[in-house]
Amino acid sequence: MRRDGTLPLAFADGARHLVLARRHRFEIHSLTIAPSRLSPGAHKLVRTYRSAGVPVATGDPPHAVRFSFEPRWHKLDRARGLWLAVENVQSPGNLGTMLRTAAAVGVAGVIFSGSADPWDTDVVRASMGAVFGLKLVRATPDHLNRWARRTRTRVVGTSASARRPYTDTRWRGPVVVMVGHERHGLSAAQRRTCQETVRIPMACEGSLNVATAAAVVLFEARRQRSRGQRQPMQTRCARSRSGWGRAGSRDRS
Repeated sequence: MRRDGTLPLAFADGARHLVLARRHRFEIHSLTIAPSRLSPGAHKLVRTYRSAGVPVATGDPPHAVRFSFEPRWHKLDRARGLWLAVENVQSPGNLGTMLRTAAAVGVAGVIFSGSADPWDTDVVRASMGAVFGLKLVRATPDHLNRWARRTRTRVVGTSASARRPYTDTRWRGPVVVMVGHERHGLSAAQRRTCQETVRIPMACEGSLNVATAAAVVLFEARRQRSRGQRQPMQTRCARSRSGWGRAGSRDRS
């Protein structure tokens, strides 16, 4: 955090991500563009920001447009719905994939502790911009533990050594799916926070990639939670895909 209380700016590449940042009302601080590589739609978007007083520089960014923006963090307040908690995931690809999955599932938010940074440029890219539409929270394991106890939220960790299969637990009500480090799994602090741990049964020895494991468990949770509902997520995802297509269909970035 800066001396004035603001967060350091983050950077993202591509007109599609710029469209998503604008849609979710992120404050854009600057643009760097390669004019010859911009689509007509991207040119129009750049003109909009230039008219609003955002500095626009010409250069050679990797995806026709690079922009800086102010990251957004939320408070850990209400316990409602399904959450994902992440600690010390090292790979930007893994973290971005988990964020993309979290958006597809429709989680209430994603809780971060440790060194994982969802606003890293490579993470934003790997999430396909889904990070802009998510509620992101920072909390230490102790803070998360106190919040879970106060709000009666169940915290369920994923672990290859757990006894209970992930399909045998109840995913209704306020619940957090917690995943750990790619190699070491859940930390001791995470395990203290979990009310239970679950495993994904496999036909061979070993474990799944952390992003894959998170996807398997999150979609099982969504399946259980959506019983009797009228397909709300299909409608939301259809709207998102159509919106991205209109904004970036001709954009070569």
